[in-house]
Amino acid sequence: MRALFLFIVFALMTVEAKEGISYIGSWSNGRGEVLVITDKTVQFASNKPVRYRDITRASDGHYFQLQLEVGPGVNFFTKFMSLTLKGKGEMHTEGYDAIADEGSDNASSQNWFRD
Repeated sequence: MRALFLFIVFALMTVEAKEGISYIGSWSNGRGEVLVITDKTVQFASNKPVRYRDITRASDGHYFQLQLEVGPGVNFFTKFMSLTLKGKGEMHTEGYDAIADEGSDNASSQNWFRD
């Protein structure tokens, strides 16, 4: 009985933690393109969803870093992506191939708005 109780508590904590991740959801960029982020994948437009790991070290709840499992033939995505949330309805993303490229001219940049 105690094991069942602990399992239920852990499951509820996991669901609550995932729901609290503010970048999860559907986003658009004003040009008809959509970015969908789930708790496991990122999908741009009709491209194949790409798995990711959240590698954020410390965050105030507005800045996150993702490491994407990018393979050959994947459009739009680079190996790393930073997300900066600007309020509840706007997000700025940067894509880059190496952590050291973040914020440089080598990074791709895009603004998104929550759908």
